[in-house]
Amino acid sequence: MAEQEEHMNSDAIVDKIGNSEGGYSMETFGLKVHIPIKSGEIKAAIKNLDPIPNTGLNDQVLLVIENVRGNEDALMLKVSVDQKNAGNFSLYGIGNASGPAGEGLSFTLDITDIILDIDSEETKDWGTLDVDISPHRNPKGIKDITIGNISVYLVRQQR
Repeated sequence: MAEQEEHMNSDAIVDKIGNSEGGYSMETFGLKVHIPIKSGEIKAAIKNLDPIPNTGLNDQVLLVIENVRGNEDALMLKVSVDQKNAGNFSLYGIGNASGPAGEGLSFTLDITDIILDIDSEETKDWGTLDVDISPHRNPKGIKDITIGNISVYLVRQQR
């Protein structure tokens, strides 16, 4: 979450509002996970996702993919949330991070705009978020990729 911290107030409140069961192995086509979401919290948060006037700060919803392990450094994965593109990440360095002393790789994606877009459709049942992780191109080595956990965090700025 280091790249996100520069946009956050030091008084920000971070709440985990969704969490997967963890321990996933990628298949050739990728991985689809339904993450249970605290629907009351996300509905209330959506009202505060606009920037805070005169501060440049805003509340955020972050998708955190943790403890990614494997041996295919050249692999690029793409992530979508409820069928909307959330971003890509490279597994460069995964071999070292997956060794005996490694903790795997972790990735943080800001999905605030996706949440706002989904909410504007007014058809979303906020009980779950569907997260798809798939190979960007060559699926060689995809079966050796595991993901420890996928979480959704709400970062609330002090107002």
